[in-house]
Amino acid sequence: MGLLFGRILNKVKIVIRIQRLKKRYVFVAKKSSVDTDSFFEGYNKIAFRTTIYKSVIGFGSYIGNNSSVICAKIGKYCSVGEYLRIVYTHHPYKECISTHPAFYSRRYFLSFVDREKYIQEKYADKAVPYTVVIGNDVWIGDNVTIMGGVCIGDGAVIATGAVVTKDILPYEVVGGIPARHMSFRFDKPMIDFLLNLKWWDKPQQWIEEHADLFSDVRNFKTKIKL
Repeated sequence: MGLLFGRILNKVKIVIRIQRLKKRYVFVAKKSSVDTDSFFEGYNKIAFRTTIYKSVIGFGSYIGNNSSVICAKIGKYCSVGEYLRIVYTHHPYKECISTHPAFYSRRYFLSFVDREKYIQEKYADKAVPYTVVIGNDVWIGDNVTIMGGVCIGDGAVIATGAVVTKDILPYEVVGGIPARHMSFRFDKPMIDFLLNLKWWDKPQQWIEEHADLFSDVRNFKTKIKL
């Protein structure tokens, strides 16, 4: 009887969770998993077989199929392709003789230690428990892996198949294994202008009124005032 009640209660919680997400225009595809500790700012899409765990997804951002977003903060208006992997834990390959967690952790099914000897998580933002922080208006291609402890700046672009092991500057374009600098999307004056403007934080009405200018890079800066 208790087991049956537990299952019913769990289903009720899921239904309530789905209804709350719908009110913020959050679409979660079938066979995807979203925990109750994650937060969605609204107008988000989580595609097929994607896991979101203890993360924040900014307004308008979407995540492609078969992705895993764990302990991450993703900004507004981000475009994330399929098969994103965020590696939120590390094994001590230099600090210990063996990389197996039995020799430094109590978390696993097998352990030879009486306490935690190695901090497995690397946090990008020490003030909050996010292993990866992704800025606003970031485009991430398919099959990208981001290691824990990395911060990705606003407006950055990560090419398909990249493995990101270090921070990425705002509006920087990177690619490769490990990911390396390829170019910047704009020149420095334009990047500084956009970082000061922070258009992603503007009211939706402002964005709608200026939407046509977003496809006109040449005149964007001259027609919009800070």
